Amino acid sequence: MVKEIRRTCRNCGTTWHSLKSRETQIKLGIASDIFGGMAGASQQCSSCGMCGGTRTAQSNRNVDANQGELDRLKSCPQCGSHNYYEELLEY
Repeated sequence: MVKEIRRTCRNCGTTWHSLKSRETQIKLGIASDIFGGMAGASQQCSSCGMCGGTRTAQSNRNVDANQGELDRLKSCPQCGSHNYYEELLEY
């Protein structure tokens, strides 16, 4: 069964669709990258901080990219508004 979210902008009336599974995948990616960043930070020693610094930085970039994608899916493609109502459709 395919689950799709249909969003309709309250500002301009534009309707757009997003797969529920895609949004769930992005949210799981964000959680995974946050955990990965914490793991990288815990590997740092108190001397120079070089051990886990690159892993933490990459995790932060991944979180930012995933958050940006989720934001794009949840904003109106016409006017950019985040003011919408949504319906869950199942096929």
